[in-house]
Amino acid sequence: MRTPRLGRARSNDGFTIVEFAVALVIFVIGILGVSGLLLTVIHANRSASNRTRADQLLYEKVEEFQSTPFASIEGGADQTSVGDVIFTRTWTVANDVPVENVATIEIAAEWSERDETFTVQTATMRSRD
Repeated sequence: MRTPRLGRARSNDGFTIVEFAVALVIFVIGILGVSGLLLTVIHANRSASNRTRADQLLYEKVEEFQSTPFASIEGGADQTSVGDVIFTRTWTVANDVPVENVATIEIAAEWSERDETFTVQTATMRSRD
C-alpha cells in the first residue's frame, strides 16, 4: 500500500533563487574582504619601497663622505625626487668626537606618504687622512 505525500515533491534539478542569493551575498562579502586586504598590501609594499630607497640614499651619502677629504666634510642638506616622493637628506658633522682626529657624521633621510612623515637615520665615523 502506498503512503500519500503531502504537498509537492521537491525537484533536485537546480538551485532556488534564495539559495542563489545567499551564495551571492557570501561571495560578495569574501571579495570585499580580499579587496581590502589587497589595498593594505599595496600600501605596505609602497612604504617598504620608499624605506628601501631612503636607506640607499643614506648609504650613497656615507660612501660620498668616505671619499671626501677630511677637511672638506661639513654639515648640510639636499633633496632627491624618486617618482612622486621627495626625500630630504640632512647630515651633521661633529669633529673630534668621540676622539681627536675623528669626525662623527649623522645622516637622516625624511619623506612623506599618506599624510605621515617617515625618517631613517644612520651614522658613520671618518678619521683624518
